[in-house]
Amino acid sequence: MCGITGCIVNKELTHNKIKKTLSLMSHRGPDNQSYRLFRFGKKFIYLFHSRLSIIDLNDRSNQPFSYNSVHLIFNGEIYNFKELKELYLKEFSFKTKSDTEVLLYMYIKFGKDFEKKLNGMWSFAIFDENKQKIYLSRDRFGEKPMHYLFDNDEFYFSSEIKNIKHLIGKSLDLNLNHISRFLVYGYKTINKYKDHFYKSLHRLEPSTYVEIDNDLNLIKNKYYDVNLRQNNFSVEENIENTRDILINSVKSRMIADVPLAFCLSGGVDSTSIVSIAKKILNKNVKTYSILDDDDRYNEKKNILKSINHLGINHQFIELKDHFNIRSLSDLIKYHDEPLCTINFFSHSLLQKAIKQDNNKISISGIGADEIFTGYFDHHLFLLHYLNNSDKEKFYKYKENWSKYIKPLIQNPDLKKHNLFQIKGLEEYEYRYMRYDYYSSFLINEFIEDHKDVNFEAESILKNRMLNELFYETMPPALDNEDLNSMYYSVENRSPFLNHDLVDYVYSIPSSQLMRDGYSKYILRESIKDIADEEVRLDRLKRGFNASADSFFKNSSTDLLDFMKSDSPFYEIISKDKIFNFFNENIFYENWDKKFLFNLINIKLFMDMNYDLL
Repeated sequence: MCGITGCIVNKELTHNKIKKTLSLMSHRGPDNQSYRLFRFGKKFIYLFHSRLSIIDLNDRSNQPFSYNSVHLIFNGEIYNFKELKELYLKEFSFKTKSDTEVLLYMYIKFGKDFEKKLNGMWSFAIFDENKQKIYLSRDRFGEKPMHYLFDNDEFYFSSEIKNIKHLIGKSLDLNLNHISRFLVYGYKTINKYKDHFYKSLHRLEPSTYVEIDNDLNLIKNKYYDVNLRQNNFSVEENIENTRDILINSVKSRMIADVPLAFCLSGGVDSTSIVSIAKKILNKNVKTYSILDDDDRYNEKKNILKSINHLGINHQFIELKDHFNIRSLSDLIKYHDEPLCTINFFSHSLLQKAIKQDNNKISISGIGADEIFTGYFDHHLFLLHYLNNSDKEKFYKYKENWSKYIKPLIQNPDLKKHNLFQIKGLEEYEYRYMRYDYYSSFLINEFIEDHKDVNFEAESILKNRMLNELFYETMPPALDNEDLNSMYYSVENRSPFLNHDLVDYVYSIPSSQLMRDGYSKYILRESIKDIADEEVRLDRLKRGFNASADSFFKNSSTDLLDFMKSDSPFYEIISKDKIFNFFNENIFYENWDKKFLFNLINIKLFMDMNYDLL
């Protein structure tokens, strides 16, 4: 894990500009910061790199890394680099034991589109002097970030926004349309469209590479789509195959020459990964958990069950000591964006504790919800699908859903098994509840129609999950996890985001994914006799969550003064509406509390960018 930054400019940068750029990147790679300068037609190209040493700690693996006329800066990990080296690269003489050198030789041997052979996470830039092209790539699911910007006839890219801001030497205008969208519809729309919180800034999409010539022509290509061909295996075979792939995924993501730690919640996702690491791979495991005073989000009982079952070393981090507006302000300043959700505020505290124990890697269970069926509404999508395809399975599943799942659901609409027959899939945007009310807070009301992308999947359940994986829940979560971990010079790894695993699970028939009132049926069965049995079979979903109430309680003395202060925020939001909402202190639904958190979140962000309006 590292930081990368580059630019194609008309004149050479000053010494102070170069020095400051490397300094801004140092948290992402405290072990080494370097750069190289090249001619690019009539322009100059700079490649900056900051290294967090994970594999082959020797200086020989520092970057930019070059072979003849090809130069690489790389952020991430290629987990199958040893296999690639053995299979494809025997003609090369290696100087290091790193995945960096393997990545560069793979490009040299196979040219563009070689990413299909990689298993890992990455964003990288390769400058090919002979071809006079720069090649930028991002991993399949977007675990590693890549922002880019055209400014007149110059081009900039980086792992973090602050580096682009510094290099262009001027402000980036705020995108008020996107800010309004986030306030009304929430975090699921942050990456659903091509908009950014800054007007001129772009994200390179996951599964995508671009080629740029010295006239700054950009050609974009996609190299990966999920395999949606349905397999014909029995449920038992699918469970066994999933188990094998998951174990291999956890094993590969533990490859390192430095200490690592695991994030552990009370749910089946992180429990699966930690249990495999301890019981199957026989690794010494250190785990970390967030502890919230709010009983709705407190997972201590399940966490203790896993700790006792596995005999692992564990640390709890209490939210109450850190969860306040001052800490939130510091985090937004670092992110250069509003925080995606309140959950990623608590995630940053987890990464801080992991760093304090001198770990360099954090392994999490992110992605399982979008791959294995993890949300309460997924049951309704399956019921809708079965009602139209298999009546016998529909009635059986409906009975189990009513008995086991319905009593756990708080949202009254999601308690209706036939919700989509009542409302219709197209016109009822259940996942953006009360958007009309939130829009009324804006001086210029903002209403959009949010449709799912059609992946032509076997079922509407899989289509919904693919939208979550590539457009809604996963992209902003991965962006925030990367920023939070790298703030403390920690690399975040996600075993569920392995394309071999994703391709396989999406080939499993939808009717096998959820059974007996259980979501994540395939995952739960694949870790039978590995994870604690009570945790494995716990149907209640809390997720890696934190209570908005906890934040408000810890920030109560500061919030009112903060909301009263002058701000460009009130150029788009009605101050009267805010204070009526704020002073009532009565929130009819839990999502109203999250809306209030987002109001505070956006106000902090806009206050930091006061001069950009």
